[in-house]
Amino acid sequence: MLPTAPPGLAKKSPACIPPGQVGKRYGTRIGDTLRVRDYMLIRDLDRYGLEQRRGWNYYRDDGRIYRVDSGTRKILAVLNLIDAFAN
Repeated sequence: MLPTAPPGLAKKSPACIPPGQVGKRYGTRIGDTLRVRDYMLIRDLDRYGLEQRRGWNYYRDDGRIYRVDSGTRKILAVLNLIDAFAN
């Protein structure tokens, strides 16, 4: 069971952040840390015309592909999925 936020923190933006998550920002913009468990790892790079490099992984959702640093999970690039198929 998750702890409830104290009344003062529940109204702040962002709302109460669990201990250990303070300072971590997850998102879908360049420089954000990607929560890789929420996305599908792309293993067939040729299918999408993606460049293979050591230290890069690619993940996708319904509309975008994310180039991610394999060590830090920081987003290096965001590609529209439709653009990947157009190449």
